[in-house]
Amino acid sequence: MQKNICLAQNLKELKYILKNLSNNVSVIPLNLEVYLYVIVNKIDFINPSNYLDTKFHKDSLINGQKNLKKIVFTKKIDSNVKDAVIVFLRFRYYSYCFLEKILKNILKKKTNKIIISGWQNRNHIKIDEYIVSDIVNQIVPKSYIITISKEKKQKLIESLNYEYGIQNFPEDKKNKLKILLNNIGYNFQRLIILNTLSKINFYVPIFAKLSFISKIKFFIFKVHPIYIKKKYKKKNIKFNSLL
Repeated sequence: MQKNICLAQNLKELKYILKNLSNNVSVIPLNLEVYLYVIVNKIDFINPSNYLDTKFHKDSLINGQKNLKKIVFTKKIDSNVKDAVIVFLRFRYYSYCFLEKILKNILKKKTNKIIISGWQNRNHIKIDEYIVSDIVNQIVPKSYIITISKEKKQKLIESLNYEYGIQNFPEDKKNKLKILLNNIGYNFQRLIILNTLSKINFYVPIFAKLSFISKIKFFIFKVHPIYIKKKYKKKNIKFNSLL
């Protein structure tokens, strides 16, 4: 008998889904945190890499770049703003392609149901907003979807007017090759494999204090955190959201 499948963008979302389910499910881990959690806790999971090949990654990069080149900005827009918009759209595009490829392959195997948290943001201001439920609802027929929560709540979202400062930058006395990552959510398994086969130091910006377990994970996978501190912010602005 096939199990229902749930998708979680991060550990907080996964725990919420599992807490509200009475039956066992197979988890599709979408970042390193969720991936390690299901392994440690012996939760059944589906490896995303089983549905993704080299051609998919190549086509996604090429098509994504083609679409981004079609965007026309007015001359009044600052180049930094343009770069930020491009990065945001590129991340969203790859996230959609990633989930679309996996879900369409899974649905071919006559799976039972796709379970999502229902967490959605009306205003996608930050790059790490909850988007999985939105994307699943666009790809998967409603008859295949189980949504845990549809409750509408108010959420206080901070203004994005910040000044940032780097608290530390890890020293590298061995002069290894250095690669800066914007996050560790996408291609995390490739990252782990690459690190075991090569002498590379990976760096990733961190905006919150790491837990003890997270520090151990970073140490094992040779990922060096660069702590970023917010130095200034304006008043909070209230938006409606569906969290």
